Amino acid sequence: MALGVAAPLVAPNVGMLLLAAVAVGGTFMALTVAAMQEARRVAGSTAPRLIAAMTAAFAVGQLLGPIVVSVFSSRADALQVPSLVAAALLVAGAAILGASRRRHDAFSSS
Repeated sequence: MALGVAAPLVAPNVGMLLLAAVAVGGTFMALTVAAMQEARRVAGSTAPRLIAAMTAAFAVGQLLGPIVVSVFSSRADALQVPSLVAAALLVAGAAILGASRRRHDAFSSS
């Protein structure tokens, strides 16, 4: 997903936009399904509350994204900084998820 977010920065053309759409859209759908399944697994009977919180967090992100971009709109590179920040946050999130998964697997096998 991070590569899809950053792809248009490499070459802002139709090909990169299509690559970005597939990379972001495809992974977003898969991640959403996986996140909902994980919410059901970890939260059990309280899964609906967790899923509601996850949905609200997504909505906040959807609202903040355009606001952040508008802050940079007067600059020639208006989308570059927010896109790089988004890609960096996606990489950081993946690293945190990977580390927590390894820790969980280590405790489970003990």
